[in-house]
Amino acid sequence: MSRRGWAGAGVVALTSGVLGVAGGVAPVGMWLFALAVGAVGWWSARAGCRLVGAVVVLRRRGTVAEGRLESSRVESVEDALVTRHVYSYTDLSGERRTCTGTDTRGTPWAPILYDPADPDGTSQVGTRTAGMFVLGAVLLLMFGIPVLGGCAMAAGLAVSIAFA
Repeated sequence: MSRRGWAGAGVVALTSGVLGVAGGVAPVGMWLFALAVGAVGWWSARAGCRLVGAVVVLRRRGTVAEGRLESSRVESVEDALVTRHVYSYTDLSGERRTCTGTDTRGTPWAPILYDPADPDGTSQVGTRTAGMFVLGAVLLLMFGIPVLGGCAMAAGLAVSIAFA
């Protein structure tokens, strides 16, 4: 576990201990529940921000290269067969890279969209980014922000119950 993880666990343990001494068991349970649900909200907000950020980066400075089909393989994912197509392309610095896509139907050539600053982390087959943007916005606006706001209110209620 990282230092931040240990520090966060320490803060949770200390706060739970203080609430337990000050107000009994109910505030501690509410505090721990708020933290557990808050972890889900934090994950959703973080994932949503990353997806929306990736779309912004790809639309601002993304570059399109021509990818050539290298290989295809069929994999079983949750009782469904998915065909993954591996395309190779050359980035702006002249280095040969590969990118995997599932929705290309195995065409011999496909556009590869990537960020020249991070070609391995951002490359994708095709130039569409609307789906990534919508998924990121849904994660952020439907799950991340409301859940974090509710958890903050629940944690505040637990503290007020403990010291009231």
